[in-house]
Amino acid sequence: MKILNPSQLKKVDAYTIQSEPISSLNLMERAGESCSSWIKHKFSTSEQIAVICGTGNNGGDGLVIARLLLESGYAVDTFVVDTGNSKSTEFIENLKRVPQVHHISSTDLDFGFNVYTLLIDCLFGIGLNRKTEGIAAEVINKMNSSQAPILSIDMPSGLFVEDNSSNAGSIVKANMCLSLQLPKLSLLLPENQEYVGDFCLVPIGLDESYIKQQPTDNIYIDHEYVRPLYLPRTKYAHKGDFGHALLAVGSSGKMGAAVLTVQACARAGAGLVTAYVPKKGEQILQTSIPEAMVLTSAEANILTDAVHVEGRTVGVGPGIGQHPETERFLQYLLRDTSTPMVIDADAINILANNKVWIRYIPDGSILTPHPKELERLIGPWKNDMDKFARVKLFCKNNDVLVVIKGAHTAIVDSVNTIYFNSTGNPGMATGGSGDVLTGIITGLLTQGYSSSHAAIVGVYVHGLAGDLASAEMGHDALLASDIIRHMGNAFKSLSHNE
Repeated sequence: MKILNPSQLKKVDAYTIQSEPISSLNLMERAGESCSSWIKHKFSTSEQIAVICGTGNNGGDGLVIARLLLESGYAVDTFVVDTGNSKSTEFIENLKRVPQVHHISSTDLDFGFNVYTLLIDCLFGIGLNRKTEGIAAEVINKMNSSQAPILSIDMPSGLFVEDNSSNAGSIVKANMCLSLQLPKLSLLLPENQEYVGDFCLVPIGLDESYIKQQPTDNIYIDHEYVRPLYLPRTKYAHKGDFGHALLAVGSSGKMGAAVLTVQACARAGAGLVTAYVPKKGEQILQTSIPEAMVLTSAEANILTDAVHVEGRTVGVGPGIGQHPETERFLQYLLRDTSTPMVIDADAINILANNKVWIRYIPDGSILTPHPKELERLIGPWKNDMDKFARVKLFCKNNDVLVVIKGAHTAIVDSVNTIYFNSTGNPGMATGGSGDVLTGIITGLLTQGYSSSHAAIVGVYVHGLAGDLASAEMGHDALLASDIIRHMGNAFKSLSHNE
């Protein structure tokens, strides 16, 4: 699913109107129907609802929603905020169809929203390109200070679609946003979490063929995108067809990371898995995952010795620590490995301290840092847009992929496409979750997935398994091992036989 900029989104609207054909007024009606259907499914008629509209097309959507909710028996008060902007034709027409409207202008100082149990924000949509001020900012501030949850239509009002680094205006703090048809970039960025509690895509029938023609470097990966990438097994396949993974993991006190990584790699379908661990970890690995083979370092507590890598796909980093001997081991491992590998955790921290070694990373390798590890690797960033610019440069210069872990985990490839993930939940913010991801991606890479597909499928399956685990036990109690336990059903959902 493509993530488009405001200009492209407007072109898609215009093309849909022309080619379907459908009038802009009826397209607005269709958008309002989709949003009101979602609202009716989530909220009962006992709610006291305020719909706050601007005078553009986003406000027109709000007027449609207000009318349809009123017709369905909801208690709705409709507000129109006179921001001084021109009124769209569709807004004017829909204003006639709402039985009663309250107008708010710069002379009104005593309005408020404290009596409502739901606020529907339709002040500004995708066209906003300057900070909110005056009466619009005052309305937004009063919405944010109310106790009611806020549902924004298409965008939280005041938030720009893409770059908000210089946005000093008031912004709606939405609990939920109904993004029309497609996700918007700013809904996916960590720096905007204060304004985007969550979002849901609401289809409104925009022309899919024209959307596919739009060029973009930003992709939203969902089930429809990932399923064709899945490689099913054939009837006569044997374990040799699915590769041999070598996982260099663990150190004293961190063998749990090793176990999780190795288990996840095996669950992801690697034909053979060998764990290279400190000597004291041998019994732990042999006991916890008998399906894996184990090689041990001469040193009891850390990884030190060179290990044979030919014919194996390497994953390295979880739990290995940063002992000087382990640093030297990593240097030799990088120099001895010629095929793409997965690099995580302390392996990334070691690279951050020895940046000259980055040149040894095999082309097509996948780095999976969490934000702090990424900062050590590429330096601090000013904002999310600056972060992505830095990561793109790193990936291009070193011919690698970087998986930036977090909500909507982002995968940046060497041609600077960014893939944002649609699966996952806050319960996965727990120790060991990243180790599981390393195992999954290594397991996929081992089986012959391309680096890009291994990262995309791995991130999606990791999040989906986490969602399945969360559905069973909620967010608070979720453990990394629960993600592994649900990997089978996550992969099963991608099977062409399902």
